[in-house]
Amino acid sequence: MLARRVISAIFLLVFLVASAWSDVAYPALGVRGLWMLPVFLVMTLGTLWEMASLVAIRLPVSPLRVLAFGIAAVVIGLVPLWNQVFPFMGWSKDIDLKWEGWIAAALLLTTLALALDAIVHFSYEERRHGHEAATAVTLAWFSSIAMIVYVVGGMLVWWPIRMLGDSSHGLTNLVGIVVVTKSADIGAYFSGKTLGRTKLCPAISPGKTIEGLIGGFALSMASAYIWYRWCFPMPGPQEGGTLWGPAVLAVLLTAGGLVGDLTESMVKRTVGKKDSGSLLPGMGGIWDVTDALIPATVLGYVGLLARLY
Repeated sequence: MLARRVISAIFLLVFLVASAWSDVAYPALGVRGLWMLPVFLVMTLGTLWEMASLVAIRLPVSPLRVLAFGIAAVVIGLVPLWNQVFPFMGWSKDIDLKWEGWIAAALLLTTLALALDAIVHFSYEERRHGHEAATAVTLAWFSSIAMIVYVVGGMLVWWPIRMLGDSSHGLTNLVGIVVVTKSADIGAYFSGKTLGRTKLCPAISPGKTIEGLIGGFALSMASAYIWYRWCFPMPGPQEGGTLWGPAVLAVLLTAGGLVGDLTESMVKRTVGKKDSGSLLPGMGGIWDVTDALIPATVLGYVGLLARLY
């Protein structure tokens, strides 16, 4: 089990590093970010599909419908990228299309579209199958919104991080968030296996321990200082960035990763599943990889706005 987990992790790491290197050294069509697009789409849409498939076990949710609306949200949220590939609507490539604004627009427009779809579906179910069946449509609507906002909204934050500053600076920040978050996972896994005694949240994830969490904090903090102060030093305090910034960032990313991990465990425990999927040998599904990354990315972006690194 551990061997397969390590092999899958190495494969994902090589895939990520190759995409990042290509994005800086050989930007596709001269547009930075395009090499990152396949990784982003697989992680985002794969996670959304697996989450919807799990929720559909207990609630009347259509994974295909959730995926379709999720794709629409992704397309809208990536308008600034599409404009770099083929300018449209009279915009030039130099126009400053705010990533945050388009992400917000994507989520709001998708919510409205889901509401219209739910209204039509509700009316049909009310006429054909009665009020109880129609009520289930409302529950499906709320859960669909929650999944799309959580997964697509969280993953779209990759892009304002990636596009910040020059080509290598933004990518360094994004990869750093992944490295620190996954370091917390690794530290928690091994310290929990060897030293774990005190259960952290047994109702949701019996295997997690306080000792594992401390080990995760320790390794993520070390990784943050190595990445941001040794391998890729950022500006000094006078320009934005502090000596203690990486430590605070490590705490934020570890805490966010824990919330994401427990969120997935809560859903899986509710529906009686061990893994979100079976795509990755030893690791489970795609959501088993992105569970910590989604909330950690959001908190990493907040840390970036606060100039922690």
